[in-house]
Amino acid sequence: SLIRSYKQICYASFNAGSFPDESGDLMYTYEWGGGPGLLRLWIATLLKLVDVFCHVMVPVPSIARDKRQQAEYEKLPAVPISLSSIVRIRRVWPGIDKVLEYL
Repeated sequence: SLIRSYKQICYASFNAGSFPDESGDLMYTYEWGGGPGLLRLWIATLLKLVDVFCHVMVPVPSIARDKRQQAEYEKLPAVPISLSSIVRIRRVWPGIDKVLEYL
Protein backbone atom coordinates (compact mmCIF):
# COMPACT_ATOMS: atom_id res chain seq x y z
CA SER A 1 0.00 0.00 0.00
CA LEU A 2 1.01 3.62 -0.41
CA ILE A 3 1.20 4.30 3.31
CA ARG A 4 3.45 1.29 3.94
CA SER A 5 5.75 2.37 1.09
CA TYR A 6 5.87 5.90 2.46
CA LYS A 7 6.86 4.55 5.87
CA GLN A 8 9.60 2.26 4.51
CA ILE A 9 11.11 4.73 2.07
CA CYS A 10 10.65 8.07 3.79
CA TYR A 11 11.36 7.64 7.48
CA ALA A 12 11.87 4.02 8.57
CA SER A 13 15.06 3.71 6.52
CA PHE A 14 16.78 6.57 8.39
CA ASN A 15 19.09 5.85 11.30
CA ALA A 16 17.72 6.33 14.77
CA GLY A 17 19.47 6.13 18.09
CA SER A 18 21.73 8.18 20.33
CA PHE A 19 24.87 10.24 19.90
CA PRO A 20 26.95 12.30 22.34
CA ASP A 21 27.44 16.04 22.16
CA GLU A 22 30.88 17.54 21.49
CA SER A 23 31.97 17.40 25.13
CA GLY A 24 30.68 13.85 25.61
CA ASP A 25 28.70 14.81 28.73
CA LEU A 26 25.25 14.72 27.18
CA MET A 27 23.62 12.05 25.00
CA TYR A 28 21.11 13.06 22.36
CA THR A 29 18.42 10.53 21.45
CA TYR A 30 16.47 10.88 18.26
CA GLU A 31 13.83 8.95 16.40
CA TRP A 32 12.18 9.51 13.03
CA GLY A 33 8.40 9.75 12.66
CA GLY A 34 5.85 10.04 9.90
CA GLY A 35 5.15 13.73 10.27
CA PRO A 36 2.59 15.78 8.33
CA GLY A 37 3.07 13.84 5.07
CA LEU A 38 1.94 10.57 6.61
CA LEU A 39 -0.93 12.31 8.36
CA ARG A 40 -2.12 13.74 5.05
CA LEU A 41 -1.95 10.30 3.42
CA TRP A 42 -4.15 8.88 6.20
CA ILE A 43 -6.63 11.75 5.85
CA ALA A 44 -6.79 11.26 2.07
CA THR A 45 -7.37 7.53 2.54
CA LEU A 46 -10.21 8.14 4.99
CA LEU A 47 -11.78 10.73 2.69
CA LYS A 48 -11.61 8.24 -0.17
CA LEU A 49 -13.56 5.76 1.95
CA VAL A 50 -16.23 8.44 2.49
CA ASP A 51 -16.24 9.05 -1.28
CA VAL A 52 -16.75 5.35 -2.01
CA PHE A 53 -19.58 5.21 0.54
CA CYS A 54 -21.32 8.19 -1.12
CA HIS A 55 -21.01 6.58 -4.56
CA VAL A 56 -22.55 3.37 -3.24
CA MET A 57 -25.45 5.23 -1.62
CA VAL A 58 -26.49 7.26 -4.71
CA PRO A 59 -28.97 5.17 -6.70
CA VAL A 60 -28.53 4.66 -10.42
CA PRO A 61 -31.58 5.70 -12.45
CA SER A 62 -33.52 2.73 -13.74
CA ILE A 63 -33.21 4.01 -17.31
CA ALA A 64 -29.47 3.29 -17.14
CA ARG A 65 -30.19 -0.42 -16.51
CA ASP A 66 -33.33 -1.05 -18.57
CA LYS A 67 -33.08 -1.24 -22.38
CA ARG A 68 -36.86 -0.94 -22.73
CA GLN A 69 -36.91 2.38 -20.86
CA GLN A 70 -33.98 3.63 -22.93
CA ALA A 71 -35.79 2.83 -26.18
CA GLU A 72 -38.95 4.51 -24.88
CA TYR A 73 -36.97 7.62 -23.92
CA GLU A 74 -35.37 7.86 -27.35
CA LYS A 75 -38.83 7.84 -29.01
CA LEU A 76 -39.98 10.95 -27.11
CA PRO A 77 -40.62 13.93 -29.39
CA ALA A 78 -38.49 17.03 -29.18
CA VAL A 79 -39.72 19.88 -26.98
CA PRO A 80 -42.09 22.01 -29.08
CA ILE A 81 -41.15 25.61 -29.75
CA SER A 82 -43.63 28.04 -28.22
CA LEU A 83 -45.34 30.67 -30.36
CA SER A 84 -43.90 33.55 -28.33
CA SER A 85 -40.39 32.21 -28.94
CA ILE A 86 -41.02 32.11 -32.69
CA VAL A 87 -42.30 35.71 -32.66
CA ARG A 88 -39.14 36.84 -30.84
CA ILE A 89 -36.93 34.90 -33.21
CA ARG A 90 -38.69 36.39 -36.29
CA ARG A 91 -37.74 39.88 -35.13
CA VAL A 92 -34.07 38.92 -35.05
CA TRP A 93 -34.02 36.41 -37.90
CA PRO A 94 -36.60 37.10 -40.63
CA GLY A 95 -35.73 33.92 -42.58
CA ILE A 96 -36.69 31.57 -39.72
CA ASP A 97 -39.91 30.53 -41.50
CA LYS A 98 -37.92 28.68 -44.15
CA VAL A 99 -36.03 26.81 -41.44
CA LEU A 100 -39.22 25.95 -39.55
CA GLU A 101 -40.74 24.39 -42.71
CA TYR A 102 -38.17 21.63 -42.47
CA LEU A 103 -38.95 20.82 -38.82
